[in-house]
Amino acid sequence: MRPNRPKIGCHGSNLKMKFTKLLLMVIVFGASVKFTFAQNKFTAYLMPAATIKYALTKKIHQSFALEDRNFIYENDESDLRLKHLELAHFTKFELKENHQLGFGLSYRFESDKNHENELRLMQQYEWKNTAASIIKHRVRTEERIYTSLTKYRLRYQTKLTFPTKPFSDNLSVLNEAMVALCSQTKPEYEERLAIFAEWHFSKSFQLEAGPQYRLSDFTHNASHNLFLSAVLNFEI
Repeated sequence: MRPNRPKIGCHGSNLKMKFTKLLLMVIVFGASVKFTFAQNKFTAYLMPAATIKYALTKKIHQSFALEDRNFIYENDESDLRLKHLELAHFTKFELKENHQLGFGLSYRFESDKNHENELRLMQQYEWKNTAASIIKHRVRTEERIYTSLTKYRLRYQTKLTFPTKPFSDNLSVLNEAMVALCSQTKPEYEERLAIFAEWHFSKSFQLEAGPQYRLSDFTHNASHNLFLSAVLNFEI
């Protein structure tokens, strides 16, 4: 009596069919992404920054930051040029354990004379459920003041942080949704997604780096923005 032989042809046919479907899905997805970016604006930025942090008391902390934002890709062309410089200050008050209230302001110096400089006032509330929680929440309101108008913006961010040694000390995944309101324009909605790796070289010196994707004004005039950022943090 002959032993039963496996039907290799049938399994091979199914495998070939699955591979063909997967290949078609990849092609369709790639074509749709290319079509989407072709139909909408895409801009890429290089965004180095530095922050100095210090504690006034055990429950009051302050920081000063300098950001340098540069175009590296715009209008289907690669081009390295300055967009703006921004100075910022923030003061945070610890209301109770894992709950902070913060106030800040920033000023943005635009390199293009056709764009107005911006004064920004910020108010925010941050919290975690427990000290060991890896998820942090933040609600922020902003007043973006220009010479010609003022925009009001509401932002909600969730941040997931966990250790990733030996690649880095920590990895943070951020998701932020926001809406901007102005009496002279329609509401603008924006979604942000980011991944940042953190390296702690010492207690007073850290580096954060990673990409951030922003889908701006997606209900009216959608634009896609990619930010490559690196932040040096100094604690004194």
